[in-house]
Amino acid sequence: MTTTRHPHARPFDDTPLPGAGFGESIRRYFGRSTVFTGRAGRAEYWNPAFLQVVVVWGGVLAMRVLDDGGAPAGAVLVVGAATVLWALVTAVPTIALNTRRLHDLNLSGWWQVVALAPYGWVFLVVVGLLPGRPAGQRYDAARPAYAACTGCERCG
Repeated sequence: MTTTRHPHARPFDDTPLPGAGFGESIRRYFGRSTVFTGRAGRAEYWNPAFLQVVVVWGGVLAMRVLDDGGAPAGAVLVVGAATVLWALVTAVPTIALNTRRLHDLNLSGWWQVVALAPYGWVFLVVVGLLPGRPAGQRYDAARPAYAACTGCERCG
């Protein structure tokens, strides 16, 4: 099958995005939430990690403040439920991101199972700090060069 380049087509990109800003990292985190191929750079890894820490620890802190301040139990329950819901919604995107980050270091995504061991999370922190390796390109998917755009007369 031959892929033709359309003037408004967006390129597929399984390569890391060096120096990604916070907004771009979060967009890629959720936009590629079920993509387990390709690689992710350090900025793509740490910006969503920072968001996770802020949301989860913010929820825990809010529950503590509400509980100590004598707020109704329902308020504490709502904040707790929202924090747990956030953790559940971001579980698969986080596993996919960890897999892509490991791929950037030329490691299998299965290495993140090490994080289940006591203090295994330290491994993922170290992985996040290491620079990518060129050999990790073997994890980039063989995809067509361009995806069709949406909404134009030519592509529909």
